[in-house]
Amino acid sequence: SSARPSPRVLSPTENHEPAQDFQRDSSSPAPYMGADGLESNDSW
Repeated sequence: SSARPSPRVLSPTENHEPAQDFQRDSSSPAPYMGADGLESNDSW
């Protein structure tokens, strides 16, 4: 029951998933693009 409310903690492999989600907020233009998105933003 305790582990159920904490799915992100239970999934250590999915640690990269939530991390990207956090950057997505910062990199709304291109989260999955990464550096490519940042460069594109500068070009714009």
